[in-house]
Amino acid sequence: MEKSDTVGLAAFRAQQQARYEDSLKNVGAARERERRRARATTTYASSGTRSSYAASGYGANTTTTTKKKSHAARNGALIGAGAGALTGALVTKKNRGVGALIGGVAGGAAGYGVGKIVEKKKENQ
Repeated sequence: MEKSDTVGLAAFRAQQQARYEDSLKNVGAARERERRRARATTTYASSGTRSSYAASGYGANTTTTTKKKSHAARNGALIGAGAGALTGALVTKKNRGVGALIGGVAGGAAGYGVGKIVEKKKENQ
């Protein structure tokens, strides 16, 4: 028994594959154009501001100031949890795991609180 092409199925699949490959090329080319455009129109100043030059031909310049987000609470919680776990494990004689757990939770909470206070002070400045 010979397998025959069922009403141009092979040609259809080849055409479908060609369309798929073309669409991949188009998407890649569009992404590359967007990357190049973004690189050419955005400059970063050392003061934390971003200048973007419009592609309108008039050379419009818009400057926006971006405020850096403070991670003091997160960092304080992580440092406090590590220090508390270490201290809890060293202080507890019988069950070091439980001591580390309790110390980690307590240290994390204290570190988070201190970090929040630091964030509030930075926000008010």
